[in-house]
Amino acid sequence: MRRPLFTFINVSGLSIGIACAVFTFLYVKSELGYDRFHANAGNIYRVNSIQKNSGETALVATTPPPLAATLRKDFAEVKHTVRVGRWWANFKSEAQVFEEKSIYAVDPSFLSVFSFPLLKGTREQALLRPDAILITEQTAEKYFGQGWQNKSVVGKQLSAKAGKDEYTFTITGVLSNIPVQSTLQFDFLVPFAFLEKFDNATEQWGYYSYYTFVQTAAGTDEARFAEKVKAQIATYRPGSETTLQLQQLTNIYLNSNVAYNSELGVVGNRSYVNIFITTGILILLLACINFINLSTAQTVPRSKEVGLRKTIGASRVQLVSQFLFEAAILCGAAVLLAFLLVELAFPLFSTLYGKPIRQDYDASFCMGLAVLYLATVLLAGSYPAFYLSSFKPVKVLKGVIVAPRRHRFRQALILTQFVVAVVMIIAAIVVASQLRYLRTKNLGFNRSQLLYVRLKAPDIKKNYRLFKSDIQQQADVAGITASTANMVDVSNSSNGIKWEGMQPGDDFLMTQMTVDADFLKTTGIALLEGRNFSSEVAADSAAYLVNKTAAERLGMWKNAIGKKLTFWGTEGTIIGILKDFNYQALTTSIQPMVFGTAPKSGTSTSWLKQSPARLLLPLHVLNVYTKNTIPSRLLNMALSTRRLTSSTIRNKEPLKSLPVLPCLQ
Repeated sequence: MRRPLFTFINVSGLSIGIACAVFTFLYVKSELGYDRFHANAGNIYRVNSIQKNSGETALVATTPPPLAATLRKDFAEVKHTVRVGRWWANFKSEAQVFEEKSIYAVDPSFLSVFSFPLLKGTREQALLRPDAILITEQTAEKYFGQGWQNKSVVGKQLSAKAGKDEYTFTITGVLSNIPVQSTLQFDFLVPFAFLEKFDNATEQWGYYSYYTFVQTAAGTDEARFAEKVKAQIATYRPGSETTLQLQQLTNIYLNSNVAYNSELGVVGNRSYVNIFITTGILILLLACINFINLSTAQTVPRSKEVGLRKTIGASRVQLVSQFLFEAAILCGAAVLLAFLLVELAFPLFSTLYGKPIRQDYDASFCMGLAVLYLATVLLAGSYPAFYLSSFKPVKVLKGVIVAPRRHRFRQALILTQFVVAVVMIIAAIVVASQLRYLRTKNLGFNRSQLLYVRLKAPDIKKNYRLFKSDIQQQADVAGITASTANMVDVSNSSNGIKWEGMQPGDDFLMTQMTVDADFLKTTGIALLEGRNFSSEVAADSAAYLVNKTAAERLGMWKNAIGKKLTFWGTEGTIIGILKDFNYQALTTSIQPMVFGTAPKSGTSTSWLKQSPARLLLPLHVLNVYTKNTIPSRLLNMALSTRRLTSSTIRNKEPLKSLPVLPCLQ
């Protein structure tokens, strides 16, 4: 209290450093905590496939559907196996229709392997019925209202429509909301047997579309078991070069490096965790160095105190204890202030984090804060305590306070401060340049003024050509095209490919997209060789375009035009080669890609190119069409248009949603 300015500077500087360390601890704790809430997390593994084709190796998260049964049969170490597939459909509730995409088709053992809490229903029986469906709390509230807990939800039916077919499911259970720290995120669970009705792939070893999880028995040697299952596919498919890899469930989130965008859920990046840990330590270190320098700067006023105390008999141990106790008080005040800063800044931190994070101060948080406090006291208080207590009373009273060699350590601390600060400034400049690179990177197509529009109403999907013709008449629209996927998040991959000159067993995954004849003109993707699709050529219904990477992988870079290619059982001819463009995260290499023509039955995705003079597509362009041509019964469906921006590319989320009209999204 006698030195308020010194105390304020020391405590405030240290509190900011501790607050940064606390935020780092919260971030790291959240990132490292994924999938650890499962009771058997240590014994659950995902089976990945390592595909080797023509000298190339690709790690893929999907495996063939027959694999799970053979693992359970052939290895005593396997306690349970679970297959997971994705499905989507439109579910109806009274007069409302909801488009649902977070639907997992799973084996009945799913709830035995994973510890997702079941609020209603029987865990062992929930997925045995062929028409069973499990929903989450938020889904129950969505379909049955806020008082769903007081209703007999179990036993009620939900109707769904996928394509032209309609299905009726019976609710057999309600799950708690899926934790944020789960790589498996879903709203519905249906039996895997239901999904098998569509693909007929039960015995197809070349169909890599599903995810396989295994739970091993307690005490299983992971390395030995992983080696045993490595060649399982070759056992049932002789000649196959594909091998298997076990990946522990708790390692998936931060250690996913699978190709072809084959990851099941959202994943993180261990490099970010390491960067945050390093940055948090450096900031705390800077704050402690600042504390040390400010404390040792009080040499002159404190030296007389030390000299007098030693003169009247104080030992060095007593003086060290005194200075450490003072440091503990200052650090305690800094911790309290840091805690206040954390409370005030937590909403901003949550926004920057980009997903919900719990602000609970559990035992691990308190223990971490205690360790942080003790470390700070020792780091910030030890040197001043031992340094100030080392003064010789006689020299102090004669005015000799500090020996010249004692300055070197303080100089080293100050130099360290400046070096770390300069390094962090350089790192900030590098990060800024990387973000600028993301914003200005040429992705291989013209994203300027390009809008991604999802067509939700069946009438628009069915009559897409009429919709396209009407939209093209608008002066504000420079182009319109259709595709079956979002250009910056394409995940449709298949290895059912055959081509001229194909060697036996030389199959690989190829990303596919279906487009119409105006796709290249609207998106600006360059054509390197051959020609584009033409609506005037009937034979183009069985024609293909491939990107440069695919042509090279097929061994046809110089002579691909006119060669036969069979994809999804349809034989066609390659008519053109496209310049490679980035359709996934920039951290992944461009993969082989094939394009087919849009089906006449309709499409669910459209791309609108705005006129250069318009900053945003006027709402009246869609207003005129929907009001004049869409039945009123469809007007209660949601709509939003999304501008394709660098934010969309980085985060796969819309930068901005605009209320427009029903029937589209």
